[in-house]
Amino acid sequence: SVKFTLSPLIKDAARAVLLRGGDDDSFRKVVNGDVDRISIGELKRLTTLYHSITKDENSRCSYVHTIVAGSDLVSEFQHTSRPKNAELENRLHRLRLKQEQLEYDQMTSILKSNVPANAREDAIMMKRSISMGVNLIFSMITAMVFGTFIGSKMFESMALACVCGLICTACMLLVETWLFLIQDEKARARSSAYSRNGSG
Repeated sequence: SVKFTLSPLIKDAARAVLLRGGDDDSFRKVVNGDVDRISIGELKRLTTLYHSITKDENSRCSYVHTIVAGSDLVSEFQHTSRPKNAELENRLHRLRLKQEQLEYDQMTSILKSNVPANAREDAIMMKRSISMGVNLIFSMITAMVFGTFIGSKMFESMALACVCGLICTACMLLVETWLFLIQDEKARARSSAYSRNGSG
């Protein structure tokens, strides 16, 4: 509902109506200050009574559009809150949880799709390569020391002992290379079989 705040003109008009014999409880509340606003319907009735009693057509209290001068328009909306439905609240809560889970699944699927499919295989191959490299270096050092030691026992010349160590190192390098090729071939075969099983 729309109401107007009480202006001096409205109070004067209500006071004049009551003094001239108008007995109205609404206007009495306006004069006594029991209310601080008045509806448009009561304003129309007030101006009509004021005009009929005073016969003063030039008075600002005889018309609604002039009597509201100095008043503020107030809009009052009555909001009646309905009781909450427990079943509806639970359903909405479940829907929110379902939506959050769906968004989480979509986010994680995007993250998983950004990871290369062969990332795990590449990591395994890298570890295997590092292990083989360390093993190859250790084996070559061991072969060099062993060959030099044997050469020093067989020959009096240190140069010949070093040549013997180099020969042992070369032989060890050939053996390690051959073993590396065999293991690499087996690893590729396992990877190919895993890929076929995964795609199937």
